[in-house]
Amino acid sequence: KLLDQLRDADGCVWALGISQTKVSADEYVKITKDYTLAAARSFATLRSSPSSSSDGDAKQQQQQQQQQKPFRFIYVSGEGATQTPGRFSAIFARVKGETEQALADLTRELPASLQADSVRPAFVDPSRHDAIKPYIPDPGMLYRVGMVPLGPLIRNAFRGMHWPTEQLGTFLTQMATGKLDGKLEGPGAFKLGPSWVIENVGLRRVMG
Repeated sequence: KLLDQLRDADGCVWALGISQTKVSADEYVKITKDYTLAAARSFATLRSSPSSSSDGDAKQQQQQQQQQKPFRFIYVSGEGATQTPGRFSAIFARVKGETEQALADLTRELPASLQADSVRPAFVDPSRHDAIKPYIPDPGMLYRVGMVPLGPLIRNAFRGMHWPTEQLGTFLTQMATGKLDGKLEGPGAFKLGPSWVIENVGLRRVMG
């Protein structure tokens, strides 16, 4: 079971998602919001009170220390997500914003068990990251054709929106393991209740 595999983990980067153009609105909500919240709530159960152990059991002591820290859940949202959608806001902006808010509410509900934060990268680019390519679903012919002219344009003319997957992965992993604690506050980052939301400009600031 997935929960068994994560029992000794400090956190999880949740990057499950799909384009709003590939599924119905109801299916998009299910994948983007419902699955995310169900996962976060399940992972929070990993921080249940540990069983008592003898003072000499080092492994049990380590587990007890780990149980004192909330499980970190890093939600990969997207630039443009919002908690205040307008009449013409895209479905992804509204649903991702709702998911960020719901995760913040869950963190407030389960503060000892869960710390859920959200990250909003813009153009995520795996083109030069060979190790990840076998795990990326085919985005479809339309996307591949569109990226022929747009990819180089974004990489060179709009570098502030560009996020190579290798560097993004480093940021997300560091955030999930607590290595960025105390380094997030500043432009492009704000608190949504007890949770952080890191926008694209905040990502670039923290990673230099």
